[in-house]
Amino acid sequence: MTTAMAQHTDHAKAWNAVLTAAGKPAITNVPLSSQPQVTAAVKKATNVGDVAKLALQLEDQAAQTYLFATSTIKSPTGIETAATIAPVEAMHASILHFVLGQYPVPDTFLPTNKAASPTLLTV
Repeated sequence: MTTAMAQHTDHAKAWNAVLTAAGKPAITNVPLSSQPQVTAAVKKATNVGDVAKLALQLEDQAAQTYLFATSTIKSPTGIETAATIAPVEAMHASILHFVLGQYPVPDTFLPTNKAASPTLLTV
């Protein structure tokens, strides 16, 4: 868990570098309108399985959002950053699938149907 958290911090720094290079402000908090629901779900979790299921949803969303970004970002650095972050997020999801007793790689290709919609952004 410590490694995954450190990787998320590294990803945030890398993504903020992409944003600021594009003249956008750096993100300093969770910029999704769904954050209150996530916080509520964490508070309702009563066991490790509940937490792992929630974490899996978030990791899937992160991986798929970065993958989606590779097709919408214009800068080569932004594309490269998103393309190198997405597989790491997918690996986090694989570990959680395993923890939950599921096959670690359930999809042949990484989908984007769970990517964070731009309408969820609060920035």
